[in-house]
Amino acid sequence: MRSVGLSSAATSLLRVVGAVGAIAVMTLSAGAGHGAAEAELRAFLAAIGGQDAAARGEAMQRASDMGAAALFGLGELLTSEDPSVSRGAKVALESIAAHAARPGADDERTAVSRALVELLGTDLTSSGKATVIRQLSLVGREHAVGALYRLLSDPELAEPARQAIQRIPGRRATEALLAALPHAPGKLKCGLIFALGSRRDVEAVPVLIALARDRNMAVRLAAVDVLGRIGDARAAGAIATAAMYGPDRQRRVAIDAALRLADVEMARANEAPARAIYEGALTMAMTTSQRLAALKGIRQLGDPRSLPTVLRTLGDPDPVFQRMAMTLIDELARERAVAAMTGALDMAGPQAKAALLRGIADRQAGDAVPMLLAALKDRSDVVKIAAASALGDFGGIHNAPPLLELAEHGSASVRPMALNSYLRLLEAESWDERPPSLIPLYNRALQLATREAECRLALTGVAEFADPSSLPLVEALTTRGGIRQEALAAYVAIGKTLAAQGKPERAIEVFRNAVRRGASRNLANECVRELRKLGVEGDFAREAGFITDWWLIGTFPSPNKRAFDADLPPERAVNLDAEVQWDGRTLRWRPFRSADIQGVVDLVPLFDRHEDVAICAYAEVAVGADTDVIFKIGSDDGVVCRLNGKRIHANNASRPLRVDEDAASATLKAGTNTILLKILQGRGGWAFCLRIADADGQPLQFGQRGVPVKE
Repeated sequence: MRSVGLSSAATSLLRVVGAVGAIAVMTLSAGAGHGAAEAELRAFLAAIGGQDAAARGEAMQRASDMGAAALFGLGELLTSEDPSVSRGAKVALESIAAHAARPGADDERTAVSRALVELLGTDLTSSGKATVIRQLSLVGREHAVGALYRLLSDPELAEPARQAIQRIPGRRATEALLAALPHAPGKLKCGLIFALGSRRDVEAVPVLIALARDRNMAVRLAAVDVLGRIGDARAAGAIATAAMYGPDRQRRVAIDAALRLADVEMARANEAPARAIYEGALTMAMTTSQRLAALKGIRQLGDPRSLPTVLRTLGDPDPVFQRMAMTLIDELARERAVAAMTGALDMAGPQAKAALLRGIADRQAGDAVPMLLAALKDRSDVVKIAAASALGDFGGIHNAPPLLELAEHGSASVRPMALNSYLRLLEAESWDERPPSLIPLYNRALQLATREAECRLALTGVAEFADPSSLPLVEALTTRGGIRQEALAAYVAIGKTLAAQGKPERAIEVFRNAVRRGASRNLANECVRELRKLGVEGDFAREAGFITDWWLIGTFPSPNKRAFDADLPPERAVNLDAEVQWDGRTLRWRPFRSADIQGVVDLVPLFDRHEDVAICAYAEVAVGADTDVIFKIGSDDGVVCRLNGKRIHANNASRPLRVDEDAASATLKAGTNTILLKILQGRGGWAFCLRIADADGQPLQFGQRGVPVKE
């Protein structure tokens, strides 16, 4: 045989690797017809190792056809100081390995694998060897295990070698991973364990069971996790032990492993061990997701013997878990579900007992009420709350006293629910004959209510009876934000009762107060009608602090709300007698007096253009001394407010009109004060109103410059 005349780089490699490498390359020339292959290989390696980038790129594209014979030359080029050459050699080597890994190319794969193993025995750098090892993870066969195993002791190459062994099929790879475990450092040992787990090697189970008790926590967790993934019944005891003892992190990992093991056992139709593992996991579970997984497994098995375990573990407050658990109880116990839940009450913890009581009540069991009444005296607030909540669904005014007792004297966490259920019992009384005896009960509830939900329920009952005895309680709520309108509605209802009882002075006071305190538009107009029935006339809007006399000017174009930030002419200076030139038009101030009970100015009928525009509204008010006030503004849409030329409020909103929606603190100076509003309009309705209140929120009495009114 004659030596193949390769590039200088390849020739250098032959000297390094010795006779084995030389023979592998020289076999290309054996027999006729190999001259072309020799020439092609020489040209390929020369292109990869040369300085012509285009030639190198073309060579890299055909690298997959070069096969095992090219690997030795490429291995030499991996060590080139020229990064373009070493990178090209690496890409070419990867292409050859990937091509050899294709299905049906067993001979080529074996040849490439053997050549890669030989390369590992050369004096390649660690980086070059790491590249070779990664390719062995694609094409390696059992003959590669020995060389890779030896590299597990190399700190730089241990991890890629482990990954390569992990992917090599066959028993030798498993034996190598197991053999390396005893002396491997902690991080590598965990990697070896996970490699065994990914291979599902049952031969590793005895070793992993021992490692589940390792002193190193990371090793223990890895072993337990992998035992669950392998799914061998022999691991059940080790996993259970890890789940019962040790830190929380270990227990969570072990419970997850137990659930995976149970899934495997169920898939193998080993129902008895699967059920035992699922029940144990349900009992020890540390998270809702673990409990849900255990419930799912128990439900799939459908064995009634799991019922006691399910009943004992109802303490998870997650509503999804509760629904699933209750459904499972119904499926396992069938017609005995209520009896089973009742029987479990005595031994249940507070959370589980609360869930059982809710479950019994939801099924409308005939003997649920005595149990619920007894549970109102339980030591646990969680149980009391559950019992109180459920009791409100059963009705019966005779059940109200113990709920009222709890609402009056229970803990802060219990009182709201007890009162809520108490009110629901009152509400459930027949609407055909609602006895007046309910009035003091509603009044007492209103006294006890602290949350808006209970206040609303109590106010509904108070408004129904509209008894004057409720007046002081209701009046105190007419200034409370979230329930103000409900309180005002009950307040006005009581006013009507006073009028019907021949107490007009008190009724008039109620109706006037309702308007002053910001009753809704419908309710305010209702108050005015009642006042007029009682012979009372007046400017009710002014009495409630609303400005009713305005001068208006507009419209000013405002596409995309542009006028909000624009400085319109009236915002610079106001002269009610002067014309304003704007956008090629002449604008004039026009007087307007609102006849609305809440001083609302509806702008839509007053201006021809009422889309994407703005107007300005001007008023003057007078007070005798400097006064701190609150401007309560409603607008459809955005609004800017200036007091004495100073901007005090702005809201670039898109909204319907709500009286008193915005509030701005300000100070009126003694004498005349000027107010200028800019009201923006997009689409739809367009209106505004402004009410002035004192610092306590009560309507302010002020003088106002009146507009001229046509006779």
